[in-house]
Amino acid sequence: MNYKKAFTLFTVVLLAFMIQACAPSTPAGITVPTPAENNAPVQPPTAQPPTVEPVTVVAATTAVFDAGNSGSLCPKRSPELALGSAPPIIGEIGDEYRCEGYWTFIIPELPSKSKILSATFSPGACTMVGNPFAYGPLYFEYAAVGEIDVTDYGRGDGSYQSEYAECPASIDVTAYVRTGLRSGSLQIFAAFYASDYGNGTGDYISYQANMPTLTIEYSYTQ
Repeated sequence: MNYKKAFTLFTVVLLAFMIQACAPSTPAGITVPTPAENNAPVQPPTAQPPTVEPVTVVAATTAVFDAGNSGSLCPKRSPELALGSAPPIIGEIGDEYRCEGYWTFIIPELPSKSKILSATFSPGACTMVGNPFAYGPLYFEYAAVGEIDVTDYGRGDGSYQSEYAECPASIDVTAYVRTGLRSGSLQIFAAFYASDYGNGTGDYISYQANMPTLTIEYSYTQ
């Protein structure tokens, strides 16, 4: 037996075993990246879209005056109906009959979930004949009669008892526009409930020369 070759082979195996035993070990579950992985480009983080905060918008619109369903109702007078404009007569004509007035507005469609901030009805300046306010105030009420005919005389619903000792320049109708918003329209009724039928003269006011307005201020979120 060649002892020299056997000793040499033993020495090589022993050195290989010692080198493997002294090499650092990798903990279980950890993968050592290869040189190619170490040189891979790093991807930048994905950009997040900016957060958009809701914006509250305040706007105003003017309702459409429905002249065809506005005017005066005057029982015992010919004609009994005077439609097609703002009321031409509110009050007493001679000693025979008393006229009432109606205004009808179509409320435009507003953005979804709009909040009504205010609503103002402006009938315009009135023309006065005689002295109708000497017998009592002018009453404004909310009405919901739709198309007006002679049977609607006296049909203010009494829920809007605003009274004036002179012709008002404007009237706050916010609460009633909020109600009318569901139906898409708003009707306003006006009358003198007191008069003197024995004085032989007319005592009334007229709004016929005016274009009334209903201005609505509202807000919504976009």
